[in-house]
Amino acid sequence: MTLAQVAQKANVAIATASKVFNNDKSVRSYLRERVLEAAAELNYQPSMMARALRKKQTNIVTLGIMQLENPYFGALAQAIIKALDDKGYVGIACIGHEHIKDINVAACACGSIVSQALSSNLDDIAQAGPIVTINNRDPRPELSSDVHFDFDSAYQTIITDLKKQGVSNIMFGCELEQWDVNRQQKFGFVHQAFALAPNDQPVVCDTPEETIAYLKSNPQIDAVFCVNDPFAADLVTLMHANESELSQRVKVIGCDGNRKLWGNWTIALNVNQIAQMAVELLDQQVHQGDNHEHRKVYHPVAIKA
Repeated sequence: MTLAQVAQKANVAIATASKVFNNDKSVRSYLRERVLEAAAELNYQPSMMARALRKKQTNIVTLGIMQLENPYFGALAQAIIKALDDKGYVGIACIGHEHIKDINVAACACGSIVSQALSSNLDDIAQAGPIVTINNRDPRPELSSDVHFDFDSAYQTIITDLKKQGVSNIMFGCELEQWDVNRQQKFGFVHQAFALAPNDQPVVCDTPEETIAYLKSNPQIDAVFCVNDPFAADLVTLMHANESELSQRVKVIGCDGNRKLWGNWTIALNVNQIAQMAVELLDQQVHQGDNHEHRKVYHPVAIKA
């Protein structure tokens, strides 16, 4: 059944019938009733996708969350897609900023939500519409809104407990290529709390295996702050399996809250809350234009397994 057939049955122009289904208030009430009655008799359902494409915008939101093999990012992507669905959007996961650009154009997407890994490509992505970034270390309010993570209060809780236990010498477990980003986003407060000068280069090991080797040759180290829970869990497993002395002496601190770390601290990131914040920011941009929030702050929580 087509719009033309509905218009013919209602004895109106196709343009008039189209205005009715697009909720155009200029159509007189008696004509609107005739069109709707004809549509009901013919069991006509307007194509929402066709209407959206004519307007050059759909309810599709492209999603750029990298490292989906990491449990945290995988859970975050799922949570964002669900939050989008609850708001009437359709989320499409993309691989890299070029894929986002292609889908934005092909599907007339109404916006994008991207992780920190894609923040350097905002200029390209922004050409298609509103953007929300997840914890962008270099916020660009002229291009996007951002869900900012404030780790300080969570690390304050952990550090207070560690210092009560006599911890004074720390190191970090983090892939070296990710260190600069994580030092700025996560570990700045930790750096200051243990009286490290801003320009000091702390001890950073690239893998759990390298961390074990360093701990064995440097007995003064009594805590390792890890970039995420997978790194921390692998480190704790190695310590328990082969180095019982280390497991008793060294505290391991994770970050993500998706692994149990045998009595050690981690920082929980509630992906449902993060997703809700991101979708709210996007929805504001779609419906309010320039009159929208540019930032929401999420506070992770310290937990002890």
